[in-house]
Amino acid sequence: TIPFGSLDRSRADSVGGKSAQLGELASRLRLPVPEGFAVSAWAYKRFVDANDLQVRITEHIQTLDARRLEDLEEASGAIQKMVSEAEIPDDLAQALGAAVADLEARSGSDRFALRSSALGEDALLSFAGQYATFLGVHREELLDRYRLVLAGKFSPQAIYSLLSHDLRETDMAMGVACVAMVDAVASGVVYTRDPLHPDETDVLVHSVLGLGQYLVDGTLTPDLFRVPRGGGSALATAVARKPVRLVLQPDGSVAEEVVPAEEQDAPSLDERALATLADYATRLEEHYETPPDIEWALDREGRVLLLQARPLRVLRPATCADDLDLSGLEEVRSGGTTVCCGAATGPVSQVRGPADLDGVAEGAIVVSARPFPGLVTVMGKAGAIVTEVGGVASHMATLAREYRVPT
Repeated sequence: TIPFGSLDRSRADSVGGKSAQLGELASRLRLPVPEGFAVSAWAYKRFVDANDLQVRITEHIQTLDARRLEDLEEASGAIQKMVSEAEIPDDLAQALGAAVADLEARSGSDRFALRSSALGEDALLSFAGQYATFLGVHREELLDRYRLVLAGKFSPQAIYSLLSHDLRETDMAMGVACVAMVDAVASGVVYTRDPLHPDETDVLVHSVLGLGQYLVDGTLTPDLFRVPRGGGSALATAVARKPVRLVLQPDGSVAEEVVPAEEQDAPSLDERALATLADYATRLEEHYETPPDIEWALDREGRVLLLQARPLRVLRPATCADDLDLSGLEEVRSGGTTVCCGAATGPVSQVRGPADLDGVAEGAIVVSARPFPGLVTVMGKAGAIVTEVGGVASHMATLAREYRVPT
């Protein structure tokens, strides 16, 4: 286990990209991140070796057909059961206990977020939303939640991504980030470029009330603010209705609550917070020399904290859908938010949840109420995707751009 303050991005091969970048922000850029520590990829190897898991994991993965959702779910269930029921070696358990006690003393918090930080995650591919995250974790729950994050490496969508990109499972050991929980009044994602129009220079801030999970998992459509790169007031604001929010409870648990009526249509951020986010984001772009994709939270003391930084995938469409001849066709729906440019035609396949994914035919136009990350398992064959809610900054939006599915 290594505190973030002792890490930088050169350690991505030992602690994973997420933890290494949090260390880079804290130790090199002196930007505000929550207190936390990384659990290394070596700890994962120690766990796997102590329980003789690797041969059994490899057997399950080598014998499945990734094109069949039933196969994916069966292999995923078997592997996750093995991992979640395995014993944590005594030396690893002791190291985790000492690290979380030290984090409690440094942060003053007794609740933590456990997040995946796999080797290769947030690099060439994001694996956005495909691994496990646990919020509001108490010290006594740490070992069980750590095991479940390791098991989350083998979700059906994560296995699909591995195999569809010809990656080796053994090359992607699961590091873990343990972070002091932020009691967030607003959270979201900031881009220094529009991923669909990278020549535009505005900073894009996506925001919801409360914790950011409802933004990245597609539960809510976020507020969107366009902020000038050099500072100043927002150039454009698109405020979405925010009927609910996910909040940290006094006992440290996480729960959904209804947003008061007068706040549902109000902007989730003020000009000061927007200016701070734009400043931090442009500093990161200068440091990395590439546009970043940044998760952030605004706490109850008004501090903006950075929770994650990874490269932003930007697209330059080869063709323009405006050139299509649509004369003589009835317009059923227009508007919405373009997540990934393109045009497609095919039969509609309604997906109400994971159970409907196996019925998606080659070239189908997938229509879903919300953009859950499990949709990645049909991105290799879907002609296009349409959802009722969501935004450019959700996990599924990131995956759609990686697979280049019109969405």
